[in-house]
Amino acid sequence: MHKIFLIPELVHPIVHFLTGDDSEETRDFSDGGSDLLCDMHWTVYMNVTSLGLASRVFRRACLDAIWERQTSLVPLLRSIPGLLKKERYQFHLQRGISQEDIVQIMTYSSRIRWLGDAPRIDNVSVLLDSLPPSTTLFPNLRYLSLSNRTNKDLQTLVTKSSGPAFTGLRVYSIIFHIPDLIRDLQPQIIFLSIQALGHFSSSSNLWTALLDSARHLRRLDVCVAGMSWPEWQTAAQLPVLTMVDIQGHWILPLSFPSVDIVTFTTLTTLKITAFDLFRLVIPLQHSSFPALQHLRCTSDAFGVESVHSYLHLLTKAVISSCSPTHLTELYLGMPFDSHSSHYRQFPATIPVDCLSPLLQLSRLRSLHIDFAIRWELDDECVLKMARAWPDIAFLSLNPNKRWAESEANRVTLHGLLPLVTSCPYLEELGIPLAVSQPIPLEQLIAVEQHAHPLRRLSVSGSPLPPSAIETVGRYLARLFPQIKSLSAQDPQKDYMPAEDVNDPVTVEHWKNVFEVVRSVREAT
Repeated sequence: MHKIFLIPELVHPIVHFLTGDDSEETRDFSDGGSDLLCDMHWTVYMNVTSLGLASRVFRRACLDAIWERQTSLVPLLRSIPGLLKKERYQFHLQRGISQEDIVQIMTYSSRIRWLGDAPRIDNVSVLLDSLPPSTTLFPNLRYLSLSNRTNKDLQTLVTKSSGPAFTGLRVYSIIFHIPDLIRDLQPQIIFLSIQALGHFSSSSNLWTALLDSARHLRRLDVCVAGMSWPEWQTAAQLPVLTMVDIQGHWILPLSFPSVDIVTFTTLTTLKITAFDLFRLVIPLQHSSFPALQHLRCTSDAFGVESVHSYLHLLTKAVISSCSPTHLTELYLGMPFDSHSSHYRQFPATIPVDCLSPLLQLSRLRSLHIDFAIRWELDDECVLKMARAWPDIAFLSLNPNKRWAESEANRVTLHGLLPLVTSCPYLEELGIPLAVSQPIPLEQLIAVEQHAHPLRRLSVSGSPLPPSAIETVGRYLARLFPQIKSLSAQDPQKDYMPAEDVNDPVTVEHWKNVFEVVRSVREAT
């Protein structure tokens, strides 16, 4: 075996590349795990194992990667005889745990950061009773996943034998069982993720349990069928809550009682996913978020006949509920089903007055509007946005392909100049452009060379004749000399009918534009 000479700082990035880039916030152990009892695809497992066996340089990093996410305690207890019970994924330990077993267990348990409960050990109390006092079995554990079938001793074991890094709990269960699982939460649990199964009329006990046992929570993710007005009030009473992610088809009733506005004093991040636009508007209209910095609102659908009015209500509700000087990141989106019977009935454009209320957000750094409908944008609107949002770094106004041929494309290349002069931090821009007519040579010569930091530009399927490729490329090179990516692909093309996917000729024309930009940049 040849020796491998490698900079130590590169070892973990190489192993991380093999295992993928899954975010800890999106991990979910509720699916029952894998045949390997670790949350890793078998091909990835074999690759990481082979790398660890091939060189001692990678051995420690590969062990860390394999043991980082475990769906069960079973692999830790392999030195102890056990029986597989008739029930699927149920193990029974046949003897107690010796000191030698504990030494071997701790060799690997210190590497675990995410722990699930399937397959399950039905007599975890054997391990719990065998541990010496003050033993830290999981010093680096961060998250524990539970369900209504979880042995209660597992939660007790992890709580008593984990270190200060243990701050997160995930619960996947029928809604009736969740109050028992979250009762008496330890103070170190500051992140709680709940996926509740059952009718929303049964959720009142859940929110009562949260108020009684989880007042120390800083982050709360809840996926429920629905929430009532009293439950929304209960969520506002959690005193140190800073992040909330609410997912449910029926967020709040359609009619509210006449009560005062609910204030979420400490909340800085809010994500709401609701059935339609109206149920996004309701909680914003009746709430106040004085410290909110990040807001994400996603709707599953909206009525064809009411899209304009509801969008206008939504943008006005954002302004009325949030502080214009605090909100820095805003996402408004509606994933759409292209096969729906309503797909072809959507209006082609949205009036710009629906966007106007957002111009009051003076500290905005990121705006992403992702609807299946194009905004009626023009150069004057871009000028207003540039003046209103001097700190903007990410701006995407749904540059999709569906109406690329429509008259909605009224933003010219000349209209981008205010973004260059007034938005010095803009790094990513997505906007449909009107470039179907060639740019006059004198207009191109009049454009000054700028040093704007824009890196990525998305124009989707904006029509572009071959005769305009050279002049458009040179114009963009003068405006955005540091551009690294120019995309004409529709980000939602996988969800659209074949006839609506970007024209390959248009895509190729914009690729040629980018080649012109690169050649101009290299020449200068």
